[in-house]
Amino acid sequence: MKISIIIFLFGLVVVKGDWFPGGKTDTDASDKENLKQINEIFQKIMQDYLIGGTVTLEDLYCKKEIVGDVLYYCHSKVNYEVCKKPRSECKEKPNRSSSCSANFWLPPGKGAKLQYVGNEKPTCYPDIY
Repeated sequence: MKISIIIFLFGLVVVKGDWFPGGKTDTDASDKENLKQINEIFQKIMQDYLIGGTVTLEDLYCKKEIVGDVLYYCHSKVNYEVCKKPRSECKEKPNRSSSCSANFWLPPGKGAKLQYVGNEKPTCYPDIY
């Protein structure tokens, strides 16, 4: 019975990816420039999908996974305007926010540029599209 429990727990650690090298880890000071670029790309993507209006990101948080190249798994609170008319006409429609996730890829090699992973819009809850 004890052996079964130990094997089960070991399996959870392996599946989660935190035990073997290459699992997701927190970003650090070396990621500062990449996180700045991610913030800009993420904000532009959200602005494009929300068809204009003001979009701001708040509390961007990313984890990274290094396996030859670097993958960033990011989450952010997205604040956006609901009303696209002049502010004087938007009294009933305040700004809203949603929690959104997107992934970014940094290919190996000097001078490589960060890329948004996916052909679709970022995942948001509550859904904002």
